[in-house]
Amino acid sequence: MKRILLATLLAASGSVTAAPFYMDVGIDVGGVGVVDDKECATCTSLKDQFTFTYESSSVITDDVGPAGISTGDSIKTQAGYDGSTNTFAAGTLGTNQFTGFLPAETFGANSDNGYGGSNWIITFGIKDWAGTVTVDGSGAVLPNYGPGLLEFYLTTDGTTFNNFMDVKLSTGFVTGTGSVILGEVDFTSVDAGFNNLFNVADPGQCGGLNGFYDIWFTCGPTGLDSLSIDFTGAFDSDVTVAQFTQLTADTFGITTDHDGSGRFDVPEPGTLSLLGLSLLGLGGFRMRKAAEKKIAA
Repeated sequence: MKRILLATLLAASGSVTAAPFYMDVGIDVGGVGVVDDKECATCTSLKDQFTFTYESSSVITDDVGPAGISTGDSIKTQAGYDGSTNTFAAGTLGTNQFTGFLPAETFGANSDNGYGGSNWIITFGIKDWAGTVTVDGSGAVLPNYGPGLLEFYLTTDGTTFNNFMDVKLSTGFVTGTGSVILGEVDFTSVDAGFNNLFNVADPGQCGGLNGFYDIWFTCGPTGLDSLSIDFTGAFDSDVTVAQFTQLTADTFGITTDHDGSGRFDVPEPGTLSLLGLSLLGLGGFRMRKAAEKKIAA
């Protein structure tokens, strides 16, 4: 079944305006002599949003209260690509990636600089995101997560994945229309090579720098000024107890497919804050039947 989520974007502080961004993959995949609107030879054109799809698996452990899923039980969720095992929590790269950008290509493949196919693909993942659940009177399962780590990867061959950016998640909670996750962009433990893949179109912040890594390094915790790149995400959490499959005597699992879009938001000039990378409204949420396997703790 499908459910549509109209999510509300939460701003961490200050007023924000939508900010176009572009990606610089470091190679020119566009055709020679073809008119395009790329920001540079190795870049995409300006984009307002990205679209994506991913699969997640969650396991609830019956460790409090009556038998079965009930309020206070623990939950652990995995989604997308796991760089430590070179595997996906569920599905494959084809079901765990950015599927495109908005606005769509204007001059054919060049405006996306060859994104997709065998050129370059962005995927992401989160593992062992732990929390507890609340079960309401209708049987809805409402997760409340603690700290976690969301990792972004770039691949050009579907085999080697470059972890170019992380988001340290601080919490995830239910809003009534879905769930929201909050965190902060971080480059402390990522791979080298594509750290400035994402760029702000307007270099008005942080001394005119565009790249996310350059902004984080120069005006973030290691720089003279205070600059946080904050993350706000929203996702559909409309699941019920009945949709979980019993895996063992005290564990229950579910695997779900998601798709949606995201965007960046930048505060008004002079505030030295970048509020961004918002996974908005995982629309077209589709429940699959059973999670057949238990996720390792």
